[in-house]
Amino acid sequence: MFYTIGGLPLHPLVVHAAVVLLPLGVLGGWLIALKSRWNRKFGFLVVGCAWVAAGFAFVAKESGEKLAVVVGTPTQHVSIARFLPYGAFGFALLVLLLWFLDRMGSDLSLTGRSLPAKLVAVATAVAGLALLWWVFRAGDSGATAVWTPIMNHATQSATPKP
Repeated sequence: MFYTIGGLPLHPLVVHAAVVLLPLGVLGGWLIALKSRWNRKFGFLVVGCAWVAAGFAFVAKESGEKLAVVVGTPTQHVSIARFLPYGAFGFALLVLLLWFLDRMGSDLSLTGRSLPAKLVAVATAVAGLALLWWVFRAGDSGATAVWTPIMNHATQSATPKP
């Protein structure tokens, strides 16, 4: 199921979606954690982005495992990237919880954010930073696994001239 689409390996296609949407979801998470007013206005977009990104992270993991059977297992990449969907789903849960808590609160212009919402906002910001780091590590290890052998076999004459 998670191997090819249109004859092409699914993994590199969905990885790019995850690599774009996860940082976008983190940026949105930071913005709604910063201002509850923005959460009330745009929170549903951030929640949607975070959950779609987590879905792509899961599909990337599953399709990567299927691709590894065919092309070989890049052990460092696998050891890092296998946990990324869990972090993505955890972050999506935090964003959803923050969105929900801000809606449960009273008039925010007078009373401010509730203590639980403030704690979840801080947790969302910290989890977003950790998720960005994990996305970078997974992407870097995957790109290294793919491109290092290719670049090691490239010759100077094969390099395009400017």
